[in-house]
Amino acid sequence: MARESLVLLQNRGGLLPLKPGARIALTGPNADDEEMMWGNYNPVPDSTVTLLEGMRHIFPNLTYIPGCEAALGGISAEALLQELDGIDTVVFAGGINPRLEGEQMQVDIPGFKGGDRTSIELPQVQRDILRALRDAGKTVVLVNFSGSAIGLEPETESCCSILQAWYPGQEGGTAVAEVLAGRVAPSGKLPVTFYRSTDDLPPYEDYSMQGRTYRFFEGEPLFPFGSGLSYTAFEYGEPAVRGGRLTVKLTNKGSREGTETVQLYVRRPGDDGPRLTLRGFRRVTLAAGESAKVHFRLDDEVFSWWDGSEVRPLEGEWELLVGGSSDALKCCRTVRR
Repeated sequence: MARESLVLLQNRGGLLPLKPGARIALTGPNADDEEMMWGNYNPVPDSTVTLLEGMRHIFPNLTYIPGCEAALGGISAEALLQELDGIDTVVFAGGINPRLEGEQMQVDIPGFKGGDRTSIELPQVQRDILRALRDAGKTVVLVNFSGSAIGLEPETESCCSILQAWYPGQEGGTAVAEVLAGRVAPSGKLPVTFYRSTDDLPPYEDYSMQGRTYRFFEGEPLFPFGSGLSYTAFEYGEPAVRGGRLTVKLTNKGSREGTETVQLYVRRPGDDGPRLTLRGFRRVTLAAGESAKVHFRLDDEVFSWWDGSEVRPLEGEWELLVGGSSDALKCCRTVRR
């Protein structure tokens, strides 16, 4: 489960997977934190593999430097850079933890209040260290641990690669290390929208969804709902509707096996409801150069919509869209039921 949940958000220059024999350092507040791995409302497992333990198993020459705290204090950027002398590639285990976000907690620090988040940005202490690493010429991989979306816009500049790891459970350290080393190809997709900053969102004073989530957000997200990179490349053919099914050809155009999640979305032209709604997905594993046809049954559930009083299958025009992310879709055509 941990392997399949990891989402590769950015991989500039193809930095990942890390090259064998590279001099690598691991630092950051979440590098060796068992409790963070468990998340909230959790049982306590008999054993837990942190990222430090998982990486030491695969990278025996790994340098580990205990880093800053998640939100306040810890090692300074100048002191950290002295410890990193001679090391080019740094894996920074950042993000937040269940001791900062939760229900009715005694937390009152910048960005967090009572377990709620007052901003979605990465805590400033981490942001400053990542900027200092970039300015010092280090190649940085950010492994972001969190239970919710983080505003990572500056980190897309300070970090070459960003891997979203969530709170991945007792074997999470093994899974993350395997992806970083290329033993497992990343295949996760975002189940939430990653906005650019807190400014993208209206005040949360009621439960209206206007301006929120991929269904109602009109801005440009940093990482859209449904997105996620792989170590290979997939090509979509032109989708077609025939016999009550939508079919699309998927081809692995890369040099290694990979898994893609093909997503089906619908929208109703001229409707004042959601701009887009997910209606199905299929995980497909293909060898390098292999193709497969992916099918979606177009049943009543696909065409269910709010009619003003209830959700039910609606007649009228529908647009069917298919692709690997909510922002990379091919429109099959407008169909009429």
